[in-house]
Amino acid sequence: MKRIFFITVLLFSHLLTFGQDLKFYNDSFFPVEYKRKLNPFYFSESKESETKIEECFYTLTDTTLIRKRVFEKGKDGNIISESIFKFNSGGDISFEVIRNLQTGFTVSKELNSEGKTIYQKVFTGNLIHDEVYFDENGNEIEKLNEQLPEPHLGQLGWNTYISQNIRVPKEVRYLKKVTRVNMSFFINESGEIEDVEVLNPEEIHPALASEATNLIRNYPHKWTPYTLNGEIKKKEIIVPIVFNILGIVNRN
Repeated sequence: MKRIFFITVLLFSHLLTFGQDLKFYNDSFFPVEYKRKLNPFYFSESKESETKIEECFYTLTDTTLIRKRVFEKGKDGNIISESIFKFNSGGDISFEVIRNLQTGFTVSKELNSEGKTIYQKVFTGNLIHDEVYFDENGNEIEKLNEQLPEPHLGQLGWNTYISQNIRVPKEVRYLKKVTRVNMSFFINESGEIEDVEVLNPEEIHPALASEATNLIRNYPHKWTPYTLNGEIKKKEIIVPIVFNILGIVNRN
């Protein structure tokens, strides 16, 4: 009861501060209503101007800022780019992704605790155009010995798992189109999947976001973990889950 009262006071304070309606999300950033049985983990507040839309995400327990999403507008008011910033426990940016919605090019960066870029990648879809590593002083260094995470039986095994287990929710059969759900998750040092997240929840039906999240979470095998210069590290994976509503047969 004390926890519920404390959270209520924090949320009321935020409403007074920002004057905005709050949105609530579960641990996968999937939108939910603020009900105890739905167990929301995060809430967000949004600000919109003539040039951009900014949404900040906070933990529900102590209102710690953990993520920010920014949509830049063009002269005609349409969205032209999307930026996602993730923050560490100290409040510093640890990861950022900037996606040009007109060209399809995406730039992702990993930053150290001092805010310096240690890794940068430029890609479109699954095609990597440029990949650069930096030392602690910001100087470009050669990529020495890197082994990317790999699913059981490789990419073929992953694709087979997806094709055999993907389902089209009943709620979206009327859409009659191909829908792409962009997913992010991490492979930890033990090769396990964790921190599954939908990157474009505002663009897709909630039922598809839920299905894609469960599809990845229920993957039955461990991955080969990521290694860099012989050291096993946690690594983010970004993959699309594509629902061809015209072509996929729904299995109940």
